Amino acid sequence: MGLSLKQGFEETDIAGMLGAARDEVGPHLLWVSKKGDVWLDVVPASLAPDAYVKLRKDDIQFYFPPFERGKGLVGEKGAADFVLVVRLRHALTMNWDRGFKGVVETY
Repeated sequence: MGLSLKQGFEETDIAGMLGAARDEVGPHLLWVSKKGDVWLDVVPASLAPDAYVKLRKDDIQFYFPPFERGKGLVGEKGAADFVLVVRLRHALTMNWDRGFKGVVETY
């Protein structure tokens, strides 16, 4: 599921994206494409998160540190964490609006 920063979205959309992910399958990477699309991908087991970022470097405008497996940042717990959802929405829109590139360390 992808969201678009150009079209806009609400907290419920982010909660839906987080809720659709399965925390137990591995680390997830939340990233924004150069076109403004927001993605939440499972990092393949064969790659470290940094290697996955390097693999997608031509597509990625900015990204968040990996959501590690078992931390409750994705899946039902992540979707139900209102503070997390609000912070992610704010960080996504703020960093997109200012043209940030790289890793979003604070959100």
